[in-house]
Amino acid sequence: MRALTLCRPWPFCILRLGKEVENRTWAPPRDLIGQDVALHAGDGWDARSYRKLQRRFPQLPVYSRSRDHPAGIVAIARLARVVTNPSELPPLQRQRWWIGPVGHVLEDIRELPRPIRCRGALGYWTVPDEIVRQIVDQLQEVRT
Repeated sequence: MRALTLCRPWPFCILRLGKEVENRTWAPPRDLIGQDVALHAGDGWDARSYRKLQRRFPQLPVYSRSRDHPAGIVAIARLARVVTNPSELPPLQRQRWWIGPVGHVLEDIRELPRPIRCRGALGYWTVPDEIVRQIVDQLQEVRT
Protein backbone atom coordinates (compact mmCIF):
# COMPACT_ATOMS: atom_id res chain seq x y z
CA MET A 1 0.00 0.00 0.00
CA ARG A 2 1.13 3.53 -0.74
CA ALA A 3 0.39 6.66 1.28
CA LEU A 4 0.32 10.38 0.73
CA THR A 5 1.28 12.79 3.51
CA LEU A 6 -0.79 15.95 3.83
CA CYS A 7 -0.05 18.94 5.99
CA ARG A 8 -2.72 19.51 8.60
CA PRO A 9 -5.51 20.83 8.50
CA TRP A 10 -6.01 19.43 4.95
CA PRO A 11 -6.84 15.87 6.10
CA PHE A 12 -9.64 17.40 8.20
CA CYS A 13 -10.99 19.09 5.06
CA ILE A 14 -11.05 15.74 3.28
CA LEU A 15 -12.77 14.00 6.18
CA ARG A 16 -15.20 16.72 7.31
CA LEU A 17 -15.62 19.35 4.61
CA GLY A 18 -15.98 17.27 1.44
CA LYS A 19 -12.59 17.99 -0.10
CA GLU A 20 -12.14 15.31 -2.75
CA VAL A 21 -9.30 16.79 -4.76
CA GLU A 22 -5.74 16.98 -3.47
CA ASN A 23 -3.76 19.65 -5.32
CA ARG A 24 -0.17 18.96 -6.26
CA THR A 25 2.37 20.21 -8.78
CA TRP A 26 3.01 16.67 -9.98
CA ALA A 27 1.01 13.68 -11.21
CA PRO A 28 0.92 10.44 -9.22
CA PRO A 29 2.42 7.24 -10.58
CA ARG A 30 -0.02 5.89 -13.19
CA ASP A 31 -0.20 2.48 -11.52
CA LEU A 32 -1.80 4.09 -8.44
CA ILE A 33 -4.87 5.32 -10.30
CA GLY A 34 -7.80 3.17 -9.22
CA GLN A 35 -5.91 1.93 -6.15
CA ASP A 36 -6.50 2.58 -2.46
CA VAL A 37 -3.99 4.89 -0.82
CA ALA A 38 -3.54 5.80 2.83
CA LEU A 39 -3.98 9.44 3.77
CA HIS A 40 -1.33 10.47 6.28
CA ALA A 41 -1.69 13.65 8.34
CA GLY A 42 1.81 14.95 8.82
CA ASP A 43 3.13 16.65 11.91
CA GLY A 44 3.19 20.03 10.16
CA TRP A 45 0.44 22.59 10.72
CA ASP A 46 -0.45 25.09 7.97
CA ALA A 47 -1.69 28.02 10.10
CA ARG A 48 -2.07 30.33 7.11
CA SER A 49 -4.36 27.91 5.27
CA TYR A 50 -6.31 27.26 8.45
CA ARG A 51 -7.03 31.00 8.84
CA LYS A 52 -8.20 31.12 5.20
CA LEU A 53 -10.42 28.10 5.77
CA GLN A 54 -12.01 29.78 8.79
CA ARG A 55 -12.93 32.74 6.57
CA ARG A 56 -14.36 30.51 3.81
CA PHE A 57 -16.21 28.23 6.21
CA PRO A 58 -17.61 30.43 9.00
CA GLN A 59 -19.18 27.37 10.60
CA LEU A 60 -15.72 25.91 11.10
CA PRO A 61 -15.11 25.91 14.84
CA VAL A 62 -11.73 26.57 16.38
CA TYR A 63 -10.21 23.14 16.82
CA SER A 64 -7.51 21.69 18.98
CA ARG A 65 -4.80 20.45 16.66
CA SER A 66 -4.10 17.39 18.76
CA ARG A 67 -7.71 16.32 19.28
CA ASP A 68 -9.46 17.30 16.06
CA HIS A 69 -6.47 17.24 13.74
CA PRO A 70 -4.44 14.21 14.81
CA ALA A 71 -1.27 13.21 13.00
CA GLY A 72 -0.77 9.77 11.47
CA ILE A 73 -2.66 7.69 8.94
CA VAL A 74 -6.25 8.86 9.30
CA ALA A 75 -8.05 7.43 6.26
CA ILE A 76 -7.97 5.30 3.15
CA ALA A 77 -9.22 6.58 -0.20
CA ARG A 78 -9.25 5.40 -3.78
CA LEU A 79 -7.16 7.56 -6.11
CA ALA A 80 -9.85 7.72 -8.78
CA ARG A 81 -8.24 9.91 -11.42
CA VAL A 82 -5.99 12.86 -12.12
CA VAL A 83 -7.15 16.16 -13.57
CA THR A 84 -5.22 19.12 -14.93
CA ASN A 85 -8.22 21.16 -16.00
CA PRO A 86 -10.61 22.35 -13.27
CA SER A 87 -13.56 21.97 -15.66
CA GLU A 88 -13.12 18.20 -15.20
CA LEU A 89 -14.28 18.57 -11.59
CA PRO A 90 -17.83 19.00 -10.29
CA PRO A 91 -18.63 22.72 -9.72
CA LEU A 92 -18.48 22.52 -5.91
CA GLN A 93 -15.05 20.83 -5.93
CA ARG A 94 -13.82 23.31 -8.50
CA GLN A 95 -15.07 26.34 -6.55
CA ARG A 96 -14.00 25.25 -3.10
CA TRP A 97 -10.93 23.11 -3.52
CA TRP A 98 -9.20 23.49 -6.89
CA ILE A 99 -5.82 25.19 -6.78
CA GLY A 100 -4.01 22.99 -9.28
CA PRO A 101 -2.06 22.54 -11.36
CA VAL A 102 -2.65 18.78 -10.88
CA GLY A 103 -5.63 17.43 -8.96
CA HIS A 104 -5.49 13.95 -7.43
CA VAL A 105 -9.20 13.04 -7.24
CA LEU A 106 -10.16 10.94 -4.21
CA GLU A 107 -13.22 8.71 -3.90
CA ASP A 108 -14.53 6.17 -1.39
CA ILE A 109 -12.86 7.96 1.52
CA ARG A 110 -12.93 5.83 4.68
CA GLU A 111 -11.88 7.34 7.97
CA LEU A 112 -10.03 5.09 10.39
CA PRO A 113 -11.44 4.87 13.93
CA ARG A 114 -8.02 5.73 15.37
CA PRO A 115 -5.07 7.48 13.70
CA ILE A 116 -2.06 5.26 13.22
CA ARG A 117 1.13 7.11 14.12
CA CYS A 118 4.01 6.66 11.71
CA ARG A 119 6.51 8.74 9.81
CA GLY A 120 5.44 10.22 6.51
CA ALA A 121 7.46 11.13 3.45
CA LEU A 122 7.33 13.23 0.32
CA GLY A 123 5.33 11.96 -2.65
CA TYR A 124 3.55 8.62 -2.50
CA TRP A 125 5.50 6.38 -0.17
CA THR A 126 5.27 2.70 0.74
CA VAL A 127 3.48 1.93 3.99
CA PRO A 128 5.38 -0.55 6.21
CA ASP A 129 3.74 -4.00 6.46
CA GLU A 130 3.01 -3.65 10.20
CA ILE A 131 1.12 -0.40 9.56
CA VAL A 132 -0.81 -2.00 6.67
CA ARG A 133 -1.93 -4.76 9.09
CA GLN A 134 -3.17 -2.11 11.53
CA ILE A 135 -5.07 -0.35 8.73
CA VAL A 136 -6.71 -3.61 7.62
CA ASP A 137 -7.65 -4.45 11.22
CA GLN A 138 -9.28 -1.05 11.70
CA LEU A 139 -11.17 -1.26 8.40
CA GLN A 140 -12.49 -4.71 9.39
CA GLU A 141 -13.47 -3.32 12.79
CA VAL A 142 -15.54 -0.63 11.05
CA ARG A 143 -17.31 -3.20 8.85
CA THR A 144 -18.44 -5.32 11.83
